Amino acid sequence: MRFFIHLLVAVIFSTTSYCQNEFNWCMNKSQATPTSKTMNDLVRQISAYQKSSVEVIIPVVFHIIYNTDAENIPDSVLMQQLDIINEDFNLLNGDTNSVRSIFSSIIGNPRVSFCLANIDPDGFETSGINRSETNLQELTVAQMKSANTGIKGWPANEYLNIWIADVTEGILGFANAPWDSTPLKRDGIVLDYTIVGKGNTEKGRILTHEIGHFLGLYHPFDNNCEEISSGNCDSLGDKVCDTPPQLLSYNCNDDSQNTCTESTDDQLDNWENYMGYASGGCRVMFTQGQVDRMNAFLSIEPRASLVSSNKCSSFTGLTSFNKEILTIYPNPSSGIFYIASTLSSVNDYRIDLFDLSGNMVYQTNFNKNNKMLDISVLPKGIYVLTITINSASIPAHRKVIIK
Repeated sequence: MRFFIHLLVAVIFSTTSYCQNEFNWCMNKSQATPTSKTMNDLVRQISAYQKSSVEVIIPVVFHIIYNTDAENIPDSVLMQQLDIINEDFNLLNGDTNSVRSIFSSIIGNPRVSFCLANIDPDGFETSGINRSETNLQELTVAQMKSANTGIKGWPANEYLNIWIADVTEGILGFANAPWDSTPLKRDGIVLDYTIVGKGNTEKGRILTHEIGHFLGLYHPFDNNCEEISSGNCDSLGDKVCDTPPQLLSYNCNDDSQNTCTESTDDQLDNWENYMGYASGGCRVMFTQGQVDRMNAFLSIEPRASLVSSNKCSSFTGLTSFNKEILTIYPNPSSGIFYIASTLSSVNDYRIDLFDLSGNMVYQTNFNKNNKMLDISVLPKGIYVLTITINSASIPAHRKVIIK
């Protein structure tokens, strides 16, 4: 059953956001967040939240503002970018084997998926992709988000807005943090058109990085080499205790790199981290502490409402079924799943399977004597399985992964 942890959190608002450019990717000027003690309490309770049956699926809308054909990113590249973030936020990226052994034990899995919105703010069907031609050769972030010069965003309590254009000043990415006092239709992420999809040096990972900021993460190098210990790691640096402090670095070729020397528990730089500045091919992981922090922000506003948004109408906004009543295992699998029910009253149910673009890719009828679901013919990836029990109940859904 979908639920949220509701806590009274003291949030200090600022106008600070994050951005990336080829020299200094993010220029955050403030550390304004919920107070450390309150956030720590929340993160601890999130450990239980994150192990529950909650399915986090966030509707995405792409806003493309273009002046040339090259800037008018084709749908296929946008779908490729959607695949990249779904892999990265579900620990399905195939390059985690490059993480050095000293960090392999702290790799975290956010278990967050992203679907392409198919219902617009007025309730009409949409492709989840908006396009607008402009006579401006470059656009500022403000121009991209303006209805006069770009595309006005959709309500950020229901959609993750992602604007794409030729961004001024070499900016590659920009994200509003959860504590920003940003209007709903200006809240979201900005990307330069050159770094969308896999066909660039960043391998599509800048959007992964920016979503991290959107969900409350800092850089591992924020505040440089502060003297961090187990007693203050939640209030200094990036406010995550399992990310080693480090200086800003683009290098990922030196396995012994250690730009901050801590007096206790000294550690090497974790340049494999998505939130660092190493090249896109080297950034391949979140830590478990970062995952806990993102899930904490997903449990409070303004991000919590995204989790319950129904703007991918094929499957979001449905009830996540109780795994004690109905279970699917193993998950992930190679494509063969088993379904079991503890309720004798559950005799028949219908299964519909959707990809994250909202397309139905499989449908079948099941009964309690049929326990195996073989969908191994489908490509590897994340799917949403919806189950309608006894024809009259509210459909329930579960995220399934073919690997």
